[in-house]
Amino acid sequence: MRRFIPGLIILILVTIWLAFIEGKPIKQGDKPFVKIGVILPLTGNYAELAENAKAAIELALNDYIPKNINVEILYEDDGYNAAKVATAANKLINVDKVNAIVSWSAMAGNIVAPIAERNRIIHFGISNDVNIVKGLFNFTHFTSSEAQVEKLMQLVKKNNVKSMNLLVGNQNGIHQTADLLEKELKKKKIKVYRFNYNNEIRNFNMLVSAAKKKNAGMWYVVGVLPSLDILIKTIKDKGVDAKLTSITSFSFSNEKSLLKDVVFVDTYDGDPELLSRIYEKTRSNNYFSLGFVYDSIGILVKTYDQLYEKEKVIIPDNVANKILDIKDYNGSVGKLIVDSEGIFQSEAVFKTINNEGQIEVIGE
Repeated sequence: MRRFIPGLIILILVTIWLAFIEGKPIKQGDKPFVKIGVILPLTGNYAELAENAKAAIELALNDYIPKNINVEILYEDDGYNAAKVATAANKLINVDKVNAIVSWSAMAGNIVAPIAERNRIIHFGISNDVNIVKGLFNFTHFTSSEAQVEKLMQLVKKNNVKSMNLLVGNQNGIHQTADLLEKELKKKKIKVYRFNYNNEIRNFNMLVSAAKKKNAGMWYVVGVLPSLDILIKTIKDKGVDAKLTSITSFSFSNEKSLLKDVVFVDTYDGDPELLSRIYEKTRSNNYFSLGFVYDSIGILVKTYDQLYEKEKVIIPDNVANKILDIKDYNGSVGKLIVDSEGIFQSEAVFKTINNEGQIEVIGE
């Protein structure tokens, strides 16, 4: 029987090695150390939103205290720059050895997604871009384009709109939503005049003048900073008196004084108690996407904690499959389910900007 002992030893060693490469837990005492990388635009036009997102993450860690694991958050700044996103993702995976990544924006999510999938790293994209959810390990948590367009069509109907200008910045998620909106408008026999523009443009005089000649009853304006704000100012300077609207974009505009009483469609930012706590930490009332960031961290912490309690090892495939099983999660943005593609579903709302320049959720 002695000749079987070496084979048994090899089998045991192989089993231990497989558990190591599959789970990759970093031990601290008797608990695995789960690392979550977060890529945010901590510098540049979206820095305020990014700092608010950090506050939401800190609150999530305070609220979701795991019993079986330790959690560490590692931040990387992408400055809303595509090249920096790729660098940040590769550093988090190859140097910091993170178990999961949370990205913010369609641009970042599309870059992180293939890197995460290739390395079997759980990835939450705070975006509604469906291209992000390719493979087992990629998820999105943001109100879908379908839900947002359905809501906006209610506004179009209420205002008896017969023609509409679509001014659309060059970004995947923005174009997906605009494509869907254009399709729905045409179904209702509403004339559509679409003007796509490059986000690097800093002079919109020609574009706005061309759009103004269409005499459309409503203008749909979407894009990213800083070009979005320049476009809004140009529309006002050109004396456009048609109703303006948007999906999401007006929430992060710095020209809110020019958008008073404008009604637009957006996500539900999060429950009032959470937003109040974030305000206490940041003194900022720019709440865009914060509930989604908070929920993403909560979901990840709970999933890793529950799985390790049951399995005593962290296997990425099992983490992904457990997230896909979520059907009734009490999130800050409401009851959450995830579909078979990895897309979390949530509702869209109407918002407006009051006389103080503050964003308010309004009814139908």
